[in-house]
Amino acid sequence: MKRVIASLIAVLACAVVTSCSTNEEEFVEPLLEQITKSVTADVNGGHYEIAYSISNPAAGFEISASTKQEWIGNFTYGEGTIGFDVAPNDTGGPRNGSISVVYGEAGFSVPVTQLANEDVSFEFNLRQMTSTGVTIDVLPSDKTIYYTWNILDKAVADEKYSDDEVLTAYALELVNEDLEYYRNYVDQNGSLADVLSYADDLIRINTLNPATDYQIFAFGIDEKAGTVISAVTRSDFTTPEFKIQDECKFTITFDVVLQTEMTFTIVPDNPSTRYYVGICPTEMIDEKGADAIALEFIRQADVAGIDWAAHSSLHSGELTANTFEDMNITDMTPGVAYSVVVFGVSDLGERTTEVSYASQTLPVVVPSDMTFEITLVEQTESGAILNIVPSAKDEPYIAGVMKYEQYSEYIGKDEEFMNYVVEYGGMGVYEGDQRMDRSTALISDTDYVCFAFGYAGGITTPLTIFEFKTGKPDTGGGASVEITETKIIDGAEVGYDGMAAVYVYMSPNSEAAHWYAQALLSENGVPTDAFGNTFTDTEIVNLLTNPNNDSRYVDSEYVATPIDWGTEITFCIIAEDSEGNLGQLIKHTVTPQQ
Repeated sequence: MKRVIASLIAVLACAVVTSCSTNEEEFVEPLLEQITKSVTADVNGGHYEIAYSISNPAAGFEISASTKQEWIGNFTYGEGTIGFDVAPNDTGGPRNGSISVVYGEAGFSVPVTQLANEDVSFEFNLRQMTSTGVTIDVLPSDKTIYYTWNILDKAVADEKYSDDEVLTAYALELVNEDLEYYRNYVDQNGSLADVLSYADDLIRINTLNPATDYQIFAFGIDEKAGTVISAVTRSDFTTPEFKIQDECKFTITFDVVLQTEMTFTIVPDNPSTRYYVGICPTEMIDEKGADAIALEFIRQADVAGIDWAAHSSLHSGELTANTFEDMNITDMTPGVAYSVVVFGVSDLGERTTEVSYASQTLPVVVPSDMTFEITLVEQTESGAILNIVPSAKDEPYIAGVMKYEQYSEYIGKDEEFMNYVVEYGGMGVYEGDQRMDRSTALISDTDYVCFAFGYAGGITTPLTIFEFKTGKPDTGGGASVEITETKIIDGAEVGYDGMAAVYVYMSPNSEAAHWYAQALLSENGVPTDAFGNTFTDTEIVNLLTNPNNDSRYVDSEYVATPIDWGTEITFCIIAEDSEGNLGQLIKHTVTPQQ
């Protein structure tokens, strides 16, 4: 009762102050910030705390905590902390709970995991250790759990992650980053199980440093809740110092050096030595040293999935190679010094020899008198085949195809156009005659240009432009479909509340081998895109016959779409016979009314 009276007095006092004030202050909503993200409790239980902070605290508001778990209780409240007790865990397995924290209308939840009596442990079998790598076999005592494991520099582990709770929080951040990447680039429906380890996990790592102390750790994770379900197991190891295993030396000579490429020859004095070749700016060697650059090459190749036991990037005996043709290096810059870096490597990915390297500065860009002859070999409904014949067969050039409409912005601005292509075009770099097949990659009945200009780290020739037009689709065939019924229903029946669902049923004639249909927005019967831009018939035919169009219906007895009531929609349909001859384009416009 005293507490109720005190609260009432506080409210009345506040009301009096407000009524007496001539300048009312705007109420600022208090902000509750969660500091402790999760709690992992020992199997024996004990006292734990949750940390928080409050900005703009309000009179009459109190922090409170609650839980549905009987093994969590006895909440105490301090300045920015909430204490609680966890009972000993005698269930024989880990258990998960949560604590709800509330302040006014704000709140958050803290997951609590308690470890089990029979806790999971991990064994780490390390083998085939080299100065820069090791094969690791992670063996959990419970083969049915999901877990994460990783390696830290021992100095970093001791300085920042000696506390298990800090380490697990850091590792969970990495796991969630892996999951985000997996969902963005692999499977948008991916789960934690896709990025966690399960059962025994065997992997080779070649990204370590020689003579360095490391710590490997692992702990179990609930693949659904994302919480820690086991204690952390740690193990330390040290990589050995690097030692030369092969006294092979390499002689490197340069045969041809151009503005953006060079040809070189490598001769090892031991023909049986397996070696790796890399190219880098010489200034990188000057800055980091040859040994560090060789280690970086090994790391990059390892991340790319190279098989060190047998791979096309590994050589033995004399080698002559070109950076452009053999190594696919297309971004070398004229006037810059580059080094060929060579070193022996074992089948475990460890360097075995001293690093040899030789440097060569590429010449600056020199204008060329190379010219181009571009001819149209074949015109198709959806593209063209062109021949590009340069007068100089050994000079690099850029060539491509672009809509005339896009190119027209640069008419009279050749240099600006070529610079645009170099920076944003993503076009290929070629040498010699080129047959450019775009027979199925362009839009019908559309004006295009094919362009070419010399490029050797810089533009070396004037621009050559060849204009052409793709063919029109022939829609004079006898294949067709008949619209047999148009059906409009309430979209709620098929999961589209507040909308209409329109079905158009079709029946093909005897000449139709395939037919394609799609619903498009329209205005007065003219199909448009979502921004109101109208489609030509040619564009509609291209859309319907494009095999990459996932929105079309193919050989279906109906085509359907949800649409707002009162909004016009046009169903576009075309059929083709067994020889690919298209029939007439059919358009059927519907405006559903409630």
